[in-house]
Amino acid sequence: MTAASYRADPGLAEVDVSVYRAGDYGGFGGPLPLLTLSVPRSRQATYAAALKAGSYERVWVGDRAAAPAPKLTPLQDLERLPIFAGTRAALLAEKLEQQKGLQTGGIRGGKLYRGSPLRRQVALTFDDVPHPMYFPLLLDVLGREKAHATFFIIGRNAQAYPYFILDLIRGGHEVANHTFHHVRLPGLSDAQITAELQSTNALISGINGQPVRYFRPPGGRYSARVTRIAEGLGLTTVFWTDDPGDFQNPGVETVEARFARHLHPGGIILLHDNAPDGLAALPDLLNVARQQGYVVDTVGDLTR
Repeated sequence: MTAASYRADPGLAEVDVSVYRAGDYGGFGGPLPLLTLSVPRSRQATYAAALKAGSYERVWVGDRAAAPAPKLTPLQDLERLPIFAGTRAALLAEKLEQQKGLQTGGIRGGKLYRGSPLRRQVALTFDDVPHPMYFPLLLDVLGREKAHATFFIIGRNAQAYPYFILDLIRGGHEVANHTFHHVRLPGLSDAQITAELQSTNALISGINGQPVRYFRPPGGRYSARVTRIAEGLGLTTVFWTDDPGDFQNPGVETVEARFARHLHPGGIILLHDNAPDGLAALPDLLNVARQQGYVVDTVGDLTR
C-alpha cells in the first residue's frame, strides 16, 4: 500500500495509513481506526520487517488500548468567540473578569485571555489535533519556519496517532488538552467533565512523560464549573484573541488579512491543523508577525 503511494507520487516524504472497518466508519467522532501507521520515505525499505518483528514505533493497533466510551456526541461547532454558560450574575462576573484579563494580560483565576500587552509577543495555537492528512505537513512548515506552537489535543485523536504527538514534542512544540471526545462541557456532570480532562491528561503524559498545563474547551463553550474543575486538575483554561477563521477555508488572502488586522501584543492566535487555507497561509502569517517585530511563541512562553 505505501509502496504504491510512493510510486504514484515520488515527491511524497511520508505516507500515513488509517484502516477502518467499512461498516463502522463514522468520520469525526465515529469509531477509531483498527490500525494506523506512518511510513517516512527513509523507512520505506525497512518498516515492513520492523512491523513484522513488532518493533516498529510508528504504528498503533486499536485493540491495544481501550478508550473511555461514554455516550457523548462530539461537538461540531467551531471555536469563534468563547461562549459562557451560567446565570446572569455569573455571566456579568465573567465579562468583568474577561475585560480585566484582556487589559492586563496573564493568568487570572486559572484562565488566560491574553499575554502581556507590554511585549510584542504572540502565541500560536492549533486546535483539534492531530489529523493524519494534514498534521505532518503542518509540522514540516513549522520546522522550516523555525516556529513553535501550542497544540490543543483531542485525546481520541492522540490515542490513534501517538507517534504524531511524539513528533510534535521532538519538534519543541507544546502539548495541551482539548478533551478526550471534543464534547460540549457545560452540560456534563462534574464526573464527566473530570473524566474528559483526566483521560486526556493521562494519555498525553503517558506519551511525553510531562504534566499537561493548558486546556481549551471545545467550541469555546465553558462555565465557571468547567474552569474550576480544570484548575483543580492543574490546568489553565486558555482562550484566544485572534481567530482568522481558517477552518472555513475562506481563501488564503482572507486568512492573512484577518490575521494581520487582529495582531497585537500578547495575542493568542487560533488555527487548526486540518484547514488547507490556514496551512497555505501559515508562512506568510509568520512573516507578517516577524516583520512587525513580534516574537511568535507557545502559550507557555507567553505566560513566562
